[in-house]
Amino acid sequence: MQFTTTVPATIDLAIIGAGPHALTLSTHLLQKRQRIRRKFLVFDPSGRWMSQWEHQFKALEIAHLRLPSTIPIQTLLL
Repeated sequence: MQFTTTVPATIDLAIIGAGPHALTLSTHLLQKRQRIRRKFLVFDPSGRWMSQWEHQFKALEIAHLRLPSTIPIQTLLL
């Protein structure tokens, strides 16, 4: 995903939050409907995927997140 601070005048879909549900929804949307690629945005105050979860997992000393998704979470946390 490309992160931007400018918002286009119109978008077709706004996803609020960049946690596991948004990550899964975005992945499935892009797999099922590739033409939507530049027509939706994900909004999160942190500006990056899984930021709050990553912070909470470190605080709780949880080493691994099991995600029933089609892409490995490690690729998004780099």
